[in-house]
Amino acid sequence: SNQWLEKNGQDDPSGGDFKILPQSGVCCTSAGNLPCKYVIHAVGPSWSDSESAARIALLTRTVQNCLSEAHKLGDITSIAIPAISTGAFGFPKKKCAEIMIRVAFEFLNKNPDSKLKLICLTNFDRLTVDVFKKTLIEFKTSLTKATLEESKEEDEEEEEEESKEDTNITAGAIVPISSVRDVDEEGSVVEST
Repeated sequence: SNQWLEKNGQDDPSGGDFKILPQSGVCCTSAGNLPCKYVIHAVGPSWSDSESAARIALLTRTVQNCLSEAHKLGDITSIAIPAISTGAFGFPKKKCAEIMIRVAFEFLNKNPDSKLKLICLTNFDRLTVDVFKKTLIEFKTSLTKATLEESKEEDEEEEEEESKEDTNITAGAIVPISSVRDVDEEGSVVEST
């Protein structure tokens, strides 16, 4: 990855004698001895209350860039993304969850032909995992309600009774991103679907 940074990185703005990956930037390297094909490195934003709109836009772009990079690789069927920037960078967990879930859902809808079909939102601490689980349930509920309301409006406009079997009103499109994983105190993987 140092070679990649030397070739593609930006000059350190603090005047250091090295290259850096900018906020929202991503780069892909081999996985080394890890049980996956690649590692996509990403730099999310640090949180600032006074610049929240800009920080939200940066995190949105970071997640979009991760998914886009995985898609471009062409042979990736799944990706695991941690709760970017919620640790030392102080990004609010709830906001991060909302952004990551929305961006993942949008990616899957805009790229139906992508080989990337499984997006796992991961983290190693229970609090973050619980926030992501709750936010995902809220997202699925709002998506289902919006789909039902849209369907109802269409039915009223048409004034024609259509078979309910022909109307697929599910949150199925979001099922692929519903995995939130955690490792409990015993080291077992905990997964929510």
